[in-house]
Amino acid sequence: MENVESDSPTDYAGKKRNIIIIAAVLFILNAPLSLIMGEQSPQSKLINFLILITLNILVFAWIYYDGVERNRPLGVAWRFLVIFFGIFALLIYLLKSRGFKKGSIAVGKALLIIAAILLTATVAVVIVSIILEAFSPHSVLQ
Repeated sequence: MENVESDSPTDYAGKKRNIIIIAAVLFILNAPLSLIMGEQSPQSKLINFLILITLNILVFAWIYYDGVERNRPLGVAWRFLVIFFGIFALLIYLLKSRGFKKGSIAVGKALLIIAAILLTATVAVVIVSIILEAFSPHSVLQ
C-alpha cells in the first residue's frame, strides 16, 4: 500500500507565511541597496525591476496556495492579472475569494503587513544613510 500524503491547511499556511517573509526580506534589503548603488544607476534599475518581477511571482505563489487551500484554483485570467498587477491583484483576490466582509478584513491585514514592511524598509534606509554619512570623506570635522 502506498502512503499518500496530502497537504493540510497548516502546510499551506506555513507556505504562505514563508512567501510573505521572503517578500518582506527582499523588499527591505532592496531599499538600502538602491540607496548605496544610486537610485538612477542602470544596475539599481535592473535590480529594482528583477525584485518587482520576483515580488509579483511571490504574490502569485501566495494566491496559488491560498486558492488550493480553499479549493478554488486560479483561472487563466487571474494568473495574468496577478503577474501584471501584483499587490493590487492580491487585494482584489482577497475581496473576491472571501466575500466583502471577510475580504475587507483580509485586505486590512494585508495593508497593515505592507505598511509594516514599508516602515521597516524606511528605517533600514535611514540607518544606512546615517552610516554612509558617518563614514563619508566629507563628514570629517574641520
